[in-house]
Amino acid sequence: MSESPLAERLFSLRTPDGTTLVLAEVLGGEEAGTGPSFLLIHGLAQTRRAFELGPLPRLLLGQGARVFLGELRGHGRSHGAEPAHELEAYFSQDLPTFFDAIPGPIHYVGHSLGGILGYAALGRPLGARLASVTGVAAPLTLAAGRPDIRLAAALAGPIASRLDSIPLDRLLAGLAKPLARPAAPFWLRAFQRYVGLTNPALASAAALEATLVTSHAESPAVFQALLAMAVSGRPLLLGQDLEAAVRRAHQPVAAIVGGRDVFAAPASVRGLEQGVGPRLVHLVEHGAHVDLTLGHHWTRTFERWWPFVTAPR
Repeated sequence: MSESPLAERLFSLRTPDGTTLVLAEVLGGEEAGTGPSFLLIHGLAQTRRAFELGPLPRLLLGQGARVFLGELRGHGRSHGAEPAHELEAYFSQDLPTFFDAIPGPIHYVGHSLGGILGYAALGRPLGARLASVTGVAAPLTLAAGRPDIRLAAALAGPIASRLDSIPLDRLLAGLAKPLARPAAPFWLRAFQRYVGLTNPALASAAALEATLVTSHAESPAVFQALLAMAVSGRPLLLGQDLEAAVRRAHQPVAAIVGGRDVFAAPASVRGLEQGVGPRLVHLVEHGAHVDLTLGHHWTRTFERWWPFVTAPR
């Protein structure tokens, strides 16, 4: 975890449908950066802690960037009394509201579902505001190369359709301590590796645990859209071909993937390196799903990634 908490400036935003969202700008000391704007968006059931407890915001501030952490409806400080929502609300309501509050072209960085949203935004009018898109543990084709995950998704679909909310908060909170435990016995290391969410050797145990225990219950509609994507085995989300959206985009597009990530393995971004604009796939050899945003690897990853997304073109 960071040596000291990052200072933040919070903005309360209102979407066209009346939902209140919170956007946090990370400050270096008491001042915001003056360089390019970066928007970091969390993944399924997560909050901005998935990024703010890791090295990336500090590394960006060190380059003079303006760093914004957005929380989608139903998550973190954007969690309110709004009814169960659908994935389309992120595109038509939340992302445009965040974009309108951020100056200039936006370098978008999304973890997991947040990264999938970034890929899809390239194929929508939203894409005109994007200077670059980076998916961290974010698949183009969910569960690619993992027939076991596809089978689990098929079995989970009928169950999820009967629930008012998906209790990922309770599941992840219950698993937080064992999944974050370093120097674990052999059987627990095997469990950590099988689950594919964490590799405690690559990130602070405190940051991993804090990120997992602050998870939220998830909207059944959002969860089912991802299950359908996994079952299909195709890069389709809400009828949009993500691979085609990435291929046609002129902006730099990067994917940071982990060798131990069962949800966004290297095979899941296989089509990303083809496209009109610059492309980068960066493998963190032993990285798992959650530690890719929090991990120690960022010091080295940043040296390759920063010039890729910011180089004049």
